Amino acid sequence: MGLGAHYTKAIHEISGEYWGTWEPTEPLQVGTIGVDSRDVLVPIRKLSALPALDGTELPVTAERRNVAASWKKNVKVEMVTHGEANAAGLLDATVSLTFSGECSLLLAITGATYYSFADLRTAAQIVLAEYRDGNWLKEHLLVTHVVSAPTVTALVANAAGASVTLSAAVPTGAVQLDWLADLNVGLSVKQEAGLGFSCYSKKASPLFRAIQIKESWWGKPATAVLRSTKDDPLKAFEDVTLG
Repeated sequence: MGLGAHYTKAIHEISGEYWGTWEPTEPLQVGTIGVDSRDVLVPIRKLSALPALDGTELPVTAERRNVAASWKKNVKVEMVTHGEANAAGLLDATVSLTFSGECSLLLAITGATYYSFADLRTAAQIVLAEYRDGNWLKEHLLVTHVVSAPTVTALVANAAGASVTLSAAVPTGAVQLDWLADLNVGLSVKQEAGLGFSCYSKKASPLFRAIQIKESWWGKPATAVLRSTKDDPLKAFEDVTLG
């Protein structure tokens, strides 16, 4: 299994609701049609390219949220602070991260905008009609939700034994690692070894949700996180609570 597949599956396992974009900094939009390639979403076109829409974009909602979150798997974090906190409540610190296990990763996000179709039912009706007309394949995935963050730090290890040493101004009493994506901490890399991918405080769309049609309208596609029932396929597109 490739690094991308490990990462996307681990993000879904940890978050419980989203899949990871691979690479994390790759741009992604609601309405993207893609296919699964070894558990990684590969965009092929937009929903607006379907004959029924003829270039028309379906309305998308954008909800700005003050989100500070982090997810990690098989990562040990050790931090040593130096001196006293400054006026902003930040402490100079050296942060050591050690990665172990088959897939080790850390994803930190500060601030986020949640994008989704304004009318998921309309999107469902269009896709179902195009499927009946032969313009939509079973292999196609439709991205229905995207989380876009102004700053993201993502670290993914190739194998056990990878390590990173950082210096930063860490918030006093910080428990979660979301501050790793915050531009205000002045994050700098002192040492990095064994990582397959890394980005520090970059703009990204690292999380998404998608649906995939099945002829039986049942089952668990590799990258589908919304599924319908056999009796009512439109339920595959029902909105749920985000975040």
